[in-house]
Parts: sequence; C-alpha cells; structure tokens
Amino acid sequence: MKSETSRRTFRRRAAQLEVKIRFKPAASFTKTGETERLALMGRTRDISETGMALLVSARNIDRYLTQKENGFDVELGLPDGILGLQASPVYFKKAPAGGVATYLIGCRFTDVPEMQRNRLITFLRSLPVR
Repeated sequence: MKSETSRRTFRRRAAQLEVKIRFKPAASFTKTGETERLALMGRTRDISETGMALLVSARNIDRYLTQKENGFDVELGLPDGILGLQASPVYFKKAPAGGVATYLIGCRFTDVPEMQRNRLITFLRSLPVR
C-alpha cells in the first residue's frame, strides 16, 4: 500500500468545458449484433491530469455506470480543439436539477495518447488551481 506522502497527486482545476461521452456497448449487446452506443453531452466541473468530474443530463444511466465494462470514450472541447481519450467512472450521483435528472460522474482517465496528454497538461497549466 502506498503511503500518503509517496502517492502522486494532481491538482484539480475548475473548468467548464463541453464534453461528449460515448459509452462502450455491454458485452451482451455486442453478442446480439447491437453496437449502438449511448452518447451524452455535458460539461466538466473540474479536471486534472488523471481524471475529471462532469455533469450530464440523463434519465437513467445507472446500468451503464455500474456494468463491468463501464468505460467510455471522451471528446473534451479544449480551446485549441477536441481532445480524445478514454475514461472509466469512479463514482456517480444522480441529482434532480430543475426537473431534469442530472448525473455527476467522477472518472479517471484510462487511456490518453501521449500527444493528447501533452495538450491536456498545457491546458491545465493555464488554469488557476482550485
């Protein structure tokens, strides 16, 4: 087990960026030939080098967030263009917001190509620390 002092931490930065997430289809769907993927638009609440918290409007996506293969593709709208990566939910909470069901999803990045990681780090360094 890592000690608190040996663990590398990344500061969260407050940032409201457009984000599109596309859930990977469940294995049971791909076996039946269905490859349609649920796609949702939302906004980030905060972001770091290793993950982000985002808000999406959706009625009921619990099954997508709790299934074994629960990762999703992310398109993050940075000022210099779209950044693509993969993420996996760590936690989620459903909260009604003005009659519309909204999910707060905390996720960790699982696959970020080196060039995309460099773009993300450059962007994060331009933001104030939260």
